[in-house]
Amino acid sequence: MISEKKICGILLFYLLFSTHLYGQRTITEITIDISGLGNVNEKYVRNNMRTKKGDEYYPSRVNEDVSALMKTGRFASIDVVQEYEGNEGIRLHLKVKTFPLVTEVELLLYRRLLNPDENEISMPALSDFVDAKYLRIKESKLLKSVKMVKGQQFNMARMHADQKALEEAYLKEGYYPVIVKGQRVGGSIRYIISEGEKFKIERGGMVFQSAVSNSLSFGHKQLMKEVKTRQRRVWYNPVSWFVDDGKLKPQVYRDDKESLEQFYRDEGYLDVKVSVSHGADKVLLSPEYSELREKLFKTRMLHARSEEDLDNAERRLANSVDEVNTDELERLVEIAESRAEESEDILEELEDEFEEYMDENSRVPFVFTILEGPQYKVGRIKIEYGRFVKGKFQEITSEQVPEFKPVIIPEVLKRMISSAEGEVFHPSYLRNEGPEDSDQEIIDDAYGRRAYIDSRVIAVQVPNLDDNTIDIVLQIEEGSHFFEDNGELGWERRPIKVGLVKIEGNAKTKDFVIRRELSISPGEPFDLGKMENSRRRIEGLRLFSGVSARPEYSDRERGSTIENLIIGVKETNTGRFNIGGGFSTDSGPFAHVILSQENFDIMRWRRPHFMQGAGQKVRLRTVAGGRFNNYELDFEEPWFLGRKLKFKTRAYAREMQYFHEKFDAEETGIQLGLERAVFNDESFRGKLRYTIEDAGLTNMKNTASAEFLEERGTSLYSVISPGLVYDTRGDGYLPNKGQRSSVDLEYSGSELGSDKEFYGIQLKSAWYFKGFGEGHVLEFLTQAKSYESLEGGGSVPYLYRPYLGGSRTLRAYPYREVGPRGSAGDYIGGNTMMHATLEYSIPTPFKIVRLATFYDVGALNSDSYDFSVNGYNDDYGLGFRLDIPFLGPIRLDYAIPLTDDGYNGGAGRFSVNMGYTTTF
Repeated sequence: MISEKKICGILLFYLLFSTHLYGQRTITEITIDISGLGNVNEKYVRNNMRTKKGDEYYPSRVNEDVSALMKTGRFASIDVVQEYEGNEGIRLHLKVKTFPLVTEVELLLYRRLLNPDENEISMPALSDFVDAKYLRIKESKLLKSVKMVKGQQFNMARMHADQKALEEAYLKEGYYPVIVKGQRVGGSIRYIISEGEKFKIERGGMVFQSAVSNSLSFGHKQLMKEVKTRQRRVWYNPVSWFVDDGKLKPQVYRDDKESLEQFYRDEGYLDVKVSVSHGADKVLLSPEYSELREKLFKTRMLHARSEEDLDNAERRLANSVDEVNTDELERLVEIAESRAEESEDILEELEDEFEEYMDENSRVPFVFTILEGPQYKVGRIKIEYGRFVKGKFQEITSEQVPEFKPVIIPEVLKRMISSAEGEVFHPSYLRNEGPEDSDQEIIDDAYGRRAYIDSRVIAVQVPNLDDNTIDIVLQIEEGSHFFEDNGELGWERRPIKVGLVKIEGNAKTKDFVIRRELSISPGEPFDLGKMENSRRRIEGLRLFSGVSARPEYSDRERGSTIENLIIGVKETNTGRFNIGGGFSTDSGPFAHVILSQENFDIMRWRRPHFMQGAGQKVRLRTVAGGRFNNYELDFEEPWFLGRKLKFKTRAYAREMQYFHEKFDAEETGIQLGLERAVFNDESFRGKLRYTIEDAGLTNMKNTASAEFLEERGTSLYSVISPGLVYDTRGDGYLPNKGQRSSVDLEYSGSELGSDKEFYGIQLKSAWYFKGFGEGHVLEFLTQAKSYESLEGGGSVPYLYRPYLGGSRTLRAYPYREVGPRGSAGDYIGGNTMMHATLEYSIPTPFKIVRLATFYDVGALNSDSYDFSVNGYNDDYGLGFRLDIPFLGPIRLDYAIPLTDDGYNGGAGRFSVNMGYTTTF
């Protein structure tokens, strides 16, 4: 026998020898010889190779280059020839053969019947092909899916992609099973198509059944949420006009099978098995189908042959110059015509018979058969403390280290995690994925919030097949607390503190803009919860395309308790220039130009970041329409006077012709505001606003009501408005939880320089709830306003008076045409208003469209603090919510009045507005 030493010696000699031959040789030259008719040149080959002249020669790298070149799909073969040059050099010669140019692209129908479980067409013979004119989908339509056309170089990868595109074209039309095989013969490309038949999953025929009993642990409705396969809808359901429900798509229901198994496993059924069956396979394997199909294809072949015979007979007659044979040739043409017509009639009858058979058998049942198995429960949960040594966990107890005490004791950890002894075992609780935190993430977070940022948790599952339970062992390394000193195991426990806070990536944004958002500071315990909160706050500035926060994890020596915090940001373009337009049923069509900068710096006048980087916001907005003109300049400082106090200012000029047909409204002024969080809660915002403006009613007709004529012209208003807002909705166009409630006061007095004296109070509240189905949202909105003049017999100015009617309040009534009327019958607004809206919206198969139904009700009274509802108006209706890219959310509503005042009623009204939810 050969000894181990000899074997080791041989291997060592081989390694040294191979290193001498290859590793130490330098590539002195790479030559490329290209053959074939393709449009590949030497530069293309070199660009797809890592190996270059002057590199050390490694066979593995050359093999990788050959694989990369072959994957481009342009080469039929690649050979590499090596030639040694002295003791240290090597030359490489690549012999490359390209594929030819495509001369023809042909579609052929495959005649032979494939079993449903066959997934490819293997070794087809010429007799298996039928002309493309018999394809169910027109050849011209199918060829539009093919990207590799005549004149291009053949590409294997592109042929496979075209093959998939043809299969997808058939699947989209509902055919099953569909198999397409691409084949190259010289420069000709053939796509051989086995079409299958059109099937639909019968309405009511989609079933989930148990493999061993009469019932399942979960209902049909719940299991349907886990699959994408759907049964057909009735033809009069509008959704059926746009979606392809009911079609058999093998890849979709294979994914459904995996999804169902994953769902069951997450519910504790670890041994679950799901199988899929449907009636289409039964039809395709039936003798009746096979017989009819074979007869149909034979008749097609006979018909094709008869047409070919007719073409030949007509050609011979046309080319004949011998009058003697003309009569005979004409007779042969008549015979060929008769046979062709006869075969065509037989073919039509057979096609009708086959179509009738498929009509009767194309609607099939679809069954998911589920073998649930036992439901596993959590057995014992054990928590072990220790350390990881070379990737393996080493438990350490108080017996080994008497002074050891865990940072978080087992009883507390067990109360934190989602898994519980005796409850259903959910594998998802142990996976670090999905929207919910896993048990490991919960424990990591608990240690991180205590500044033990080096903690590590591993969950080990121990199955007990006797009682169908799973024991969970949580192995925890609380940090680098254990160490060996002179061969003895020691222990120490000290939380980590923040050293430096390093900010990276902010070339444009100034450091202080980021630092002022941090809720963690140098010298404080390194609380990972505060670190994540800081990251979210910086992300909420919307100045960066990406924000990260992490410990630096420097190589700390034992005993060191300082770790630096790294805040990484990725700058993005915060400037916006927008030109667009829109339409509102209240104000009509309009065009707008908006210029804004979300990261403005009013004090930076130097380049390269001119007037950018301080986190301020500025916006110039110009709106022009037939009935509405608006010019606004906004500025916002989020940290006023170095405090988290938001300062806003707005200068504006507005001309509004849509308030009333008998006058225009004008407003020109400046608004200053302060806003900040109160009660140490970002959901509560206190605000104080001051407005000074010249506003009033202009271009008034003499036929206007006396109440309007008294207000002709403009007046100076100086108004102070404190308010409080409570908002728990979160971000997004369409909240499904939370509320936004507010209270606002307005005061206009002579001591402020105002021409008119009045005050008012506004209460608003909007609540959002999840509906009965997935994606359903219920909105409930209420508001009340009451204003009163302080001039003794005077009236509240029209522009400050509450109103109802229009697309944002009572949608079935014209804008501001609800409530008290003046001497000439004009709607003049009131001093007290109450309004409520209830809206329910649902998703549709189209992601950008939602369907909504709503009910609006409101009352507007002349007197202040008159909250009677005797003269209320209400309406109901339907609407669409559109989320159009580059345009934003749009509301389209049709509302029908229910209770009107006898003047503002009538037919329903359409309304159009921007926004997903109702605002006021």
